[in-house]
Amino acid sequence: MGWKGTLRSMAAASRRAAREAEKRDRARRKRQEIEDAAETVSAFENYVENLTKIHMDVETEYFDWQAVLEWPEPSQPEPVETRQAKLRTKYESFSPHYVVEKLRMSDWVHRFLKWRLEKAIEKDLVETNEKIKAYTAELEHWREYTEIARGLATKEAKSYLRAIELRNPLQKISALGSSINIRIDDQNGFYVDLHVHGEDVIPNEKYSLRKSGTLAVKNMPKGEYYALYQDYVCSAVFRISRELFALLPIKALVISAMDDLLNSATGHLEEQPLVSVFIPRDTAERLNWSHIDPSEALTNFNHNMQFRKTQGFSPTQVMAPSTECL
Repeated sequence: MGWKGTLRSMAAASRRAAREAEKRDRARRKRQEIEDAAETVSAFENYVENLTKIHMDVETEYFDWQAVLEWPEPSQPEPVETRQAKLRTKYESFSPHYVVEKLRMSDWVHRFLKWRLEKAIEKDLVETNEKIKAYTAELEHWREYTEIARGLATKEAKSYLRAIELRNPLQKISALGSSINIRIDDQNGFYVDLHVHGEDVIPNEKYSLRKSGTLAVKNMPKGEYYALYQDYVCSAVFRISRELFALLPIKALVISAMDDLLNSATGHLEEQPLVSVFIPRDTAERLNWSHIDPSEALTNFNHNMQFRKTQGFSPTQVMAPSTECL
């Protein structure tokens, strides 16, 4: 084979190698696309599932405010003098040895003992200040909690609100895109307004996998969207009730979920109640929360809700508690 034939052969081999490399690259990109699609669909499905199980993720353990009333007041710490006590005795009772006197080092040794004593006093003072700081924080904690506990024992409204502010049991729900307002009226009615901001929470697109393993994205059907929205709202309502029953000695509460709905009288979107539920503690504690459907579980309680599978929520009225809540 001549040099031209050799060049043609080398060029052909180079083209074959390039085609094989491109083929491998396409296969790699295809595998990556399929893996990314599977991860996206899995994340979407987990997100949707979690929206309907908010009531399960309760973080607040039962808090015994009656026991707080029996907490002993923290004792003020004694000053720390352990280091300086030993050295002070040595310093004050210093009597130079014969050899020390002979070497004329008595003053130096005495000054050295004094320096060691001063350093010991400094270290003792640092430890004393640390203990005082810890004691001050513990005393503040004791005073705050016992003051709340005394207020709860006399059904003082501000004590309930302060306990919620201090323990912050609803922080995770707020992180989902909702905000919460709590109020107590003069008749000991306990009201919670949950502002759900559904457009920020409920996805309007649905992700699935094609037979090829690639990602398919389409608008979520209205019926499915509204059903998910309803379950999310009801699940969040029950989560709030469980957190507050664990934290506070309350008998019942009214929880109303709010969102922007069309006001047919004004033609504008306005924040209005979607659902309002009166939840007694006794009824809530009888439910098996791990097996309920959030929307269907509403039938266990007196509630106001106007919901259609094809249209979603319509405005309703906030309930009034049928019995004293505190």
